[in-house]
Amino acid sequence: MSFLHWALPRSKVLAAIAALFTAAFVAALLVSPTNSAAEEDKGPAKDPAEKAKDRAEKTCRKPNGETTRSLRDPLDAEITLTPAEGSAQRVVNIDADRHHEVLRGIRLEADERMPDRVTPRHLELYADPLARTGDEALESIAFPELKFSEPRFLSNRRRIEFAVCLDPDDVPAGSYQSLVTIGGPDGVNGTSVALTANAKEGWPWFWAGLVVALLAAGATLVFTGTAEMRAQLKRPESKDWPRWRDALKETYKDPQWVFTSAIALVTAFGAVVGTYLADPTWGASPLTGVSGLVVAAFASVGGQTLLAGLRQGTRQ
Repeated sequence: MSFLHWALPRSKVLAAIAALFTAAFVAALLVSPTNSAAEEDKGPAKDPAEKAKDRAEKTCRKPNGETTRSLRDPLDAEITLTPAEGSAQRVVNIDADRHHEVLRGIRLEADERMPDRVTPRHLELYADPLARTGDEALESIAFPELKFSEPRFLSNRRRIEFAVCLDPDDVPAGSYQSLVTIGGPDGVNGTSVALTANAKEGWPWFWAGLVVALLAAGATLVFTGTAEMRAQLKRPESKDWPRWRDALKETYKDPQWVFTSAIALVTAFGAVVGTYLADPTWGASPLTGVSGLVVAAFASVGGQTLLAGLRQGTRQ
C-alpha cells in the first residue's frame, strides 16, 4: 500500500500533462481551415467531405482521355506546348481525412498564339494511372480515375490553364505518381506534366503510435530517475544497494524530477507530432511509422540527461 500511495498520485501528474497536450493537438486539428470554411457557405452546414466532393465535381467535369474534336483545316504553323514555370512537376499532399482534392493552376505555354478556331474542346487531357511507388513490398494500388476542369486560354491565347481533381477515398498511405499528357489537333505538339500525390495515415495508427511513444518515453524517464536516486541513496560504507521500490518512492517525492520529467514528456510529444507532420507519406508501412515515432520520443527525452545534471548541481 505504501508503494501505491506514493506511485499513483505522481504518475497521474505526468499522465495528466500528456493528456492535456494530446487534447490541445486534437483541438488544433478540429479548428482547421476546412471546418472554418463552413462559415463562408450559406444555408445548412455540410460535412467537410461532402463540401470537398461538391467542389471537385463542380470544378472537374472533363473525363480522363475524353475524345476531342478535330479541325477541318490544318493549322498554318505548328504550335508547341511546354509546361509553365512551376507546372512541370506538381505535388499534392493528402491528409488522413481523404477528402477530394483539386489541384489548380496547372499552366502551359504556347510558342505561338493559339488560333481562335482552336477551342478547349480541341484539347485532350490524359493521365496515366496514379499508381503507388516506392517500397516493392507494398501492394500495387492506383487512385480512381482522375478528372479535369475545362481548359481555358489566358494571356491572349498564349497560355492554357486547367485543374486536376483527385478522389483519394480509401486509398492507403504512400506516394503515387502519374504523367498527365496534354495534346491537341494536328499541328499542336503536346507536352506532359508529372503529378505526385502523397497520402498519410491517421487514426488508428498515428494515435496508437503516439500513445506507445509517450508511454515508452515515460517509462524511460522513470527508470533513469530511479536508477539515479538509487545511486544517491547508497551509503559509501554499505555494500548493499537500496531497493528499487524505495528509490522509486523517493524519486516520485522529488519535485524537481517531476518538473523536469514533465518538460521532457512535453518535448517528446512535440517530437512525435513533428515527425508525423513532416512525413507526407507516414503510415505507408504502419509498423515502420510507429517505430519512427517511438525513436523520436526516445531521442527527445535524451534532454533529461542535461536536466538531471542540473538537478545534481543544485543539490551539491
